[in-house]
Amino acid sequence: MWILRIFLTLILCICFSWGILIVFGPSLITQIAAINFEERVKLKGVKVTPKLEIKISGLELESNGNLGYDKKIISLNAVNCRLSFADKLSILIKVGSASYGGVTSAKNVTVNMRPIIPYKLDEFTISGSAREISVEEIGNSKNVNFTGHFNFGEQEVHNFAIDALDLRYSGAVPVRIDAANIAINKYTASMFLESSLPQGQFNLRGLVANINGQTVKVRSLLSELSSHDGIARIDATLENLNAFDDQIRMPTASINFDYENSLESPFRPISVQIDYLNLRKPNLDFQDTSLTLVNSSDGFVGELETTLPKYDIIRNDMYQGQLNDISILAKFVSREVSDDIKLNVDSLFNSGSLPKTVMKSDAHFVLSNNGSDFNCYTGLCSLSVAKVNYQIKFDQDEMAGQLSCDKEKCLAYELDHTIRVSDTNNIFNYLANTKALSPVFLLVAYQFISSGKKMDAGHEINFVTK
Repeated sequence: MWILRIFLTLILCICFSWGILIVFGPSLITQIAAINFEERVKLKGVKVTPKLEIKISGLELESNGNLGYDKKIISLNAVNCRLSFADKLSILIKVGSASYGGVTSAKNVTVNMRPIIPYKLDEFTISGSAREISVEEIGNSKNVNFTGHFNFGEQEVHNFAIDALDLRYSGAVPVRIDAANIAINKYTASMFLESSLPQGQFNLRGLVANINGQTVKVRSLLSELSSHDGIARIDATLENLNAFDDQIRMPTASINFDYENSLESPFRPISVQIDYLNLRKPNLDFQDTSLTLVNSSDGFVGELETTLPKYDIIRNDMYQGQLNDISILAKFVSREVSDDIKLNVDSLFNSGSLPKTVMKSDAHFVLSNNGSDFNCYTGLCSLSVAKVNYQIKFDQDEMAGQLSCDKEKCLAYELDHTIRVSDTNNIFNYLANTKALSPVFLLVAYQFISSGKKMDAGHEINFVTK
């Protein structure tokens, strides 16, 4: 009989405690929040259901600014918190909508927290999802899922992973990404305060960017972030780039650069390696392309080196000859309103049994980009300085020339042009034998060059291109 009495007493105590939690739970929760957050928290519509679920219609929390940022208001609506003891302790939190500082918002957020050590509430594994996350002036993403290991005592996160679909960046260059996966090995509060980037990987699939109305597509971008002795490194692989209506095609490219492990530190040289790059018009297949970029006090400095194994010269659908082993070296400085470009090109010309022709050229251009380099990529910039030197060696003879313009605004058809030939007759006989140029054009060009200043067996002439 006494066993039954103990059992009924226990049931009565449980029912009494259950009733107390339902009746006084909202006040207790409000008091606990006030003690821990002082006047920085406001709770609305707090309820405890018969299933001991905590429901809050609205929550506002002012951040304390401890991380060096301005104080922001964290707002949560339609909060539902449920404790489960079926498999140890787990906490399930559902939020209808959330916002931070009025610039970041999320909808239909679900977070499931499980203590690493049962009933010890300082270290959790967390998994969750959000139907949509938006950041003002940056963009939004849908169907976001995340998992991680959080240590609130040490203020650390381990093995944190995010999967998201349909990401849209709304900056100066709009970008859409079909899917993204980000994995962070470890991130701490001290790393956040020092603006240090974490170690991990991020993979992007189905990138589409819009540059001044032109489309650039990338199938995937795989990147890895690592750090050693305070120096961080990014190794990325880009696959299947297609740009400007299939005018540029690139199967793969690798991008590598080191930097001091801080968002506020300047980037060290960025290295890009491209095994193969195709330009559709004209049909050019570049190989072994390397690009180095450095952000300096003089501007954004770059150096490009590439090889064009061959280029077929075709006139009226007929093969006329071939340029071989074309090596290209370009150096450029990109500033706020202009781009400074220096270019060197060397190549060989083969045409049947005729001797090989060596071609060398160097050029210097200054382009006014009207405040954006993308204007030059899409042909919307103007030429302010131009100087081109070229030299073509035909066996023992040579043709050399220079085009130049020092005006504030140069036109391609109004450049000062100087041509010097060592032996006019030999050179034009050679050009005629290549059959790469029209006989009528050669006749007019021969008469034009011969009208210049006589120099032994050759001539020199100055004129303005038209």
